Amino acid sequence: MRKSYTLIGVLFLFLTIVFSGCMQKPTLKIYSWLDYIDPNIIEEFESTYRCKVVIDSYDSNEEMYENIENSETNFDIICPSGDHLQKLYQKDYLLELNQQLLPNYQHLDDSILKKNKSYDSNNVYGIPYFWGISGLIYNRDCIDSTDVTEFSWSMLGDPNFKDKITLLEAPREVIGIALLSLGIDPNDSSNENLTKAYEVVSNWRENGAMYYTLTDISEFPDGDNCLAMYYNGDANYLVRDFPNVGFSLCKEGSTFWIDSLVIPKNSKNVELAHQFINFICDPEIAARNAEYVRYASPNKSAYDSYISAEMKDNKTIYPSAEYLEKCYPIKNLGPETSKMDSLWNLLIGAEKK
Repeated sequence: MRKSYTLIGVLFLFLTIVFSGCMQKPTLKIYSWLDYIDPNIIEEFESTYRCKVVIDSYDSNEEMYENIENSETNFDIICPSGDHLQKLYQKDYLLELNQQLLPNYQHLDDSILKKNKSYDSNNVYGIPYFWGISGLIYNRDCIDSTDVTEFSWSMLGDPNFKDKITLLEAPREVIGIALLSLGIDPNDSSNENLTKAYEVVSNWRENGAMYYTLTDISEFPDGDNCLAMYYNGDANYLVRDFPNVGFSLCKEGSTFWIDSLVIPKNSKNVELAHQFINFICDPEIAARNAEYVRYASPNKSAYDSYISAEMKDNKTIYPSAEYLEKCYPIKNLGPETSKMDSLWNLLIGAEKK
């Protein structure tokens, strides 16, 4: 009898181990911008595909790229902006996507896919996730928008706002907008024009401008700042939640970016990563996600059928075609990027690590 009980115990233990292994949920690891997806959508995906989603976040493309290069962590999905998508696949870090696993690809806007080709020439490495531009958020206690006929990047140097202005902690964005404010292409890396950009940003810094991350900007509604350079979707998130915050595009135009979902070659869950991307591209899911993050969706079916009129009519989220003509995509400049990195290090007073 004792031997029988032992045999039964061993069998029970074996079955328990097998059963536990079968019940263990796969984990999808995503590396993305902070608060860049509706948590309810994550829960739905987890329930639908019987998995666990873990999201790590970053505040800048530069931070993301450095971690991808230097960390041994395996991610299944990353969300780079266009110029950094290009850097990632040029370093051979990315898989080509399997279009057969992405039937919802058909819902993407052809005009956005065409723009994305400046980063991903055949649209094989990434699926456009959101797109946007930058502008100025302002505190209504400092600035009455009825007194400002047109917002301008030059306001960052206005002594009336001294010590109450902040800049994105994003080298290409800040330097690009400095160039744009002078009527120069944000991708111009000539020594002459970078010197001009340095003078502009130095003026902003002398006016008390501080750098901040996307996490820091949550403090903006508290009233210590009057103006801040900010991405339009996150700005609209603040405008929605804080009545003392306003947002405006600037008359000179802006930079333009597209964030994409990509799969690294060291992903441990390639099929599940494709399922997630396809899930996000479902028009109804894409619309709900856009309403949550307040950025423009590249999903045309979502825009046509599900996104609210309130959001579509918001010209700071979906700018007019005329305004978009004044918006320039941030490009990967290859070796020339080092010039902007050096300029940035001078501006922040720190050597590049």
